[in-house]
Amino acid sequence: MAYQQYPSQPGQQPPTPPGMYAPPLPKKMGIGAKIGIGCGGAFGALVLIGVIAAAMGGGDTNGNF
Repeated sequence: MAYQQYPSQPGQQPPTPPGMYAPPLPKKMGIGAKIGIGCGGAFGALVLIGVIAAAMGGGDTNGNF
């Protein structure tokens, strides 16, 4: 059995021996996660608009209740 020589430079990986498969690809994001992120972004945008509206519209008191 011949020994493989590994690369001396860090960051390089040895070549894959024949007969071995590549590692599995990472899982794709599910539809539920996409919907959750989309709804979270929409909710965040509405909150941001509300904060800006409250900051610009507040403070208009003239003493008449």
